[in-house]
Amino acid sequence: MALEPDDVTLGRLRRFVDERLTPALDTDRLPMRALAWSRPGEPPAVSEALALSEDDLVEVGTGQSWGEPWSTTWLSLRADLPVAWAGEEDQVDVVVDLGFTRDTPGFQAEGTARDTAGRVLKGISPRNRHVPLSLLLERDPVAARRWNAGEAPFPARLWVEAAANPVLDPDFVFAPTELGDPGTLPARHQYRWGELVVRRRHPQAWALLRDLAVLREQRETLPASDLRRGRILRAVARALDLVQISSPAAVRSTAGGAREALAPVLTEPAAQGPCRSCAKPFCRACFPATCPRCGATSDAHAAQSAAPGH
Repeated sequence: MALEPDDVTLGRLRRFVDERLTPALDTDRLPMRALAWSRPGEPPAVSEALALSEDDLVEVGTGQSWGEPWSTTWLSLRADLPVAWAGEEDQVDVVVDLGFTRDTPGFQAEGTARDTAGRVLKGISPRNRHVPLSLLLERDPVAARRWNAGEAPFPARLWVEAAANPVLDPDFVFAPTELGDPGTLPARHQYRWGELVVRRRHPQAWALLRDLAVLREQRETLPASDLRRGRILRAVARALDLVQISSPAAVRSTAGGAREALAPVLTEPAAQGPCRSCAKPFCRACFPATCPRCGATSDAHAAQSAAPGH
């Protein structure tokens, strides 16, 4: 295979991840029924929210607006997970998209996922918006046993306490804003509900996404003179050649082969390092067994690493 210019390979990688791999990450997605109750100003007590009846809640869905500035919305999420998913709980998550905006890890809406008793499960944020099914199974062991035995669907039930924190300064210019004073807050919703689903992830497709992310980020941090940058790009190009992209199912079925093409460059040492015997730097990928300067073996390096003081 002829070598591809760096920008061509990186462009292929971006398009593959955005257009082919991301749609193939999940084998199944189950919509959740979502019911909401909102309160302006300071957040209500957990006990007040848990005392709500279904008549107090309003059904909401993806695309609907919510969240006046600094208000709190309690979101009840419900879905019955099919028996066919039993045994794959490690691959199942609840996904809660509060309508996150911009490419920032915070400074906007956020949430706290809770079980039906109000106990905290985990936080919800732009880059950490999932709730692992394992957390729900732990809180309802009886239903979990029946589900795993194939006797009944698992009733996935949780609350999300969603805080409508406004985006105060989207361009980080520290300009005056009407959003910092209760007396000047606009009476308008700031967000729209995103996806509220239970997903069953495809393990090989997700692992390929992580492999590619590690290699892309590692290449960005290596010095321009490091030969590993080229080896990473060649491995990525080979992996992209091996993936069938005609459909999400085709991507999933060939993701394992692409990962095998990436394995050698993922397992080799990331950068040059000094020999523990002569202290001279050398590339451990090119010379994995011995130091080209003094001939010290990798066994000698390991022994010195294990010695006291190392």
